[in-house]
Amino acid sequence: MYTYNGERIIEVIENGVLVSFKDYSHVPDGKLLSNERAMDLAEEVFHKTNRSYARGLSFIRIENQRRSFIDENGVEQTFPVQWIKFAHRNGSYNWVTLGGGGAVVEMEIDSRWDYFRGRRKTEMWDNDDWVLAREGKGPQLPSPSALA
Repeated sequence: MYTYNGERIIEVIENGVLVSFKDYSHVPDGKLLSNERAMDLAEEVFHKTNRSYARGLSFIRIENQRRSFIDENGVEQTFPVQWIKFAHRNGSYNWVTLGGGGAVVEMEIDSRWDYFRGRRKTEMWDNDDWVLAREGKGPQLPSPSALA
């Protein structure tokens, strides 16, 4: 049985290219990495998934954030992450999110921003709440999420 915002691993592939990955299947173990090691690991992830695209990336910043999912018992599991953001020469934003012990929790390339509306422009097929809004079964998400 599928649980909205539940435990899952999601890959979004566009034209044969992995553009988004999320691993919300478990809470990562261990401590967060140093910022220097986190940036190095994020760059490694980009180079391993798409070497030619990675050549156009420039580091922007690291933010400490939190992620969550609903476990098999219906309990929300929340955990700390490091969100490592990069710009690409094509104008897009890109990131790798690392959990404890350097576990890759998210990776996204070629995310676009709608400056006029102050929100994400790229569709969010890896977000259950966005998909529900897109299907008319849930409310529109607030900024900075994309319009469904």
